[in-house]
Amino acid sequence: MTWTRPPALQSGDRVALVSPAGPLQSEDELQKCIAAIENLGFEVECGAHVRGRIDYLAGSDDERGGDLQQAFDSPDIRGIFCVRGGYGSGRLLSKLDFSVLQKQPKIFAGFSDLTSLHGALGRKARMATLHTPTIATALVNEPLDERSRDLMVRILTSPEPVGSLADAMEWREPWVIRGGHAEGTLIGGNLTVFTTLLGTPYIPSPEGKILFLEDVGEEPYRLDRAINHLVQSGYLSRVRGIVLGQFTNCESEHATRDKPEVVLERCLAPLGIPVLGGVPCGHGRPCASLPFGCRVVMEATRGDLLLKEALVTSP
Repeated sequence: MTWTRPPALQSGDRVALVSPAGPLQSEDELQKCIAAIENLGFEVECGAHVRGRIDYLAGSDDERGGDLQQAFDSPDIRGIFCVRGGYGSGRLLSKLDFSVLQKQPKIFAGFSDLTSLHGALGRKARMATLHTPTIATALVNEPLDERSRDLMVRILTSPEPVGSLADAMEWREPWVIRGGHAEGTLIGGNLTVFTTLLGTPYIPSPEGKILFLEDVGEEPYRLDRAINHLVQSGYLSRVRGIVLGQFTNCESEHATRDKPEVVLERCLAPLGIPVLGGVPCGHGRPCASLPFGCRVVMEATRGDLLLKEALVTSP
């Protein structure tokens, strides 16, 4: 079944800046986030509690969830951008009403901990979303390189499919774990966060899907544990293919342990489906944006991911 796709953003459109997970570092960081979005040509409406902080959370669950729900419900908001990742978005899922987005889809953009919301928006609203670094990460603290930034803007504003990711990112270093061809709807996000959706009503169905996974700061044995969880749940036996992004700072502290790439290949090669790694997407640079809920073609043997369906429709 086709997922609902939001209208493309146009210059002057109003977008919400929200904090569903971790808090901002400072008021200066927020002002830089606002300026960065305005420089893209959009008007910014900050969530009422975007400055909130309770320990590692950007305010209480009711405050963070309320800001997000307000952005869902407001007909004036055309896109929703998350300020930071960290932790906390998974705490909001049962508090949100996703039904309005089935009739009034709008862009949702973020990554890392926001994987929980990508999954829920796909499962509950069947709405396509954009896996892309949070605003503080992408445009302020660790600015995207020009090619990555251009791709992000292109996906947000153009109803034309990107096509070859290898060409768009000038990516010429594929890591082919298992060759082959697969087509399906792209889902996924951060490996560790995605596995927390197992057993909940918020995880996207694996049938007909291409699963994208990345991670940061997890030792190889933890990657093994998360993938093993997906294997033993039966989830990975039902996807058509797997795409691996960047696994940043995932090397073991022990010099005698295998590298993350060795562990990932050991875990995934036996599945018998195409597995393509090395995709420039995750917590590193460069970083491609990916349209979840859209049709892709995976050419693992020759090392390319073809984005065959645009995230957005004509406005």
